[in-house]
Amino acid sequence: MLRLSAQKLWSEGRANPVWYACSSWIGTWTTEDRVTWRTTDGKWLAQLERSANGRHISLAFYNQAGYLKRIGK
Repeated sequence: MLRLSAQKLWSEGRANPVWYACSSWIGTWTTEDRVTWRTTDGKWLAQLERSANGRHISLAFYNQAGYLKRIGK
């Protein structure tokens, strides 16, 4: 479910206005800056990250226990 949620967040979350809430299988994501998204229940965090050379972008996912996985484009 994480990969499907990441794909949906990647396509909808980045393309819509900041106030848009993106619903996925994990939860409903909100953002204030299009770099960090949080689920409304506070259990998940997704952060947009760029590689050191600037060529790759990925979403890092954290749950309450800490870092979980990085999914890149």
